[in-house]
Amino acid sequence: MWPEAIAEIQGITVNGGPRVYALLGYTLGRAGRTEEARRILAVMLDRSRRTKGAAFDVALVYAGLGENDQAFTWLDKAVDDRSLGFEWMHATVNGLRRDPRFEKLGQRAGLPKTR
Repeated sequence: MWPEAIAEIQGITVNGGPRVYALLGYTLGRAGRTEEARRILAVMLDRSRRTKGAAFDVALVYAGLGENDQAFTWLDKAVDDRSLGFEWMHATVNGLRRDPRFEKLGQRAGLPKTR
């Protein structure tokens, strides 16, 4: 499953922009290819230092790596820089929904309760 997903995403990263690249980092992390995911994370972190609106991309890669504390830190920043949008409902953050911080962050972002 993961190899196919990675191949599909790699096929669109050339024209897909930073969000697709972050999704590749997420997928690599979930697939256990953490070294590659961390290289993408480094790019996303550098981009976030230079560009407003990049926090969600960083959070996405941290979520893929299973580093939930860091993912929530960056999701909180994504609320501030307004990069948290419809992606919030995306399946990539489903693993974070059980954490009580998920509901609090959603409320802060002005999203309806998930329960």
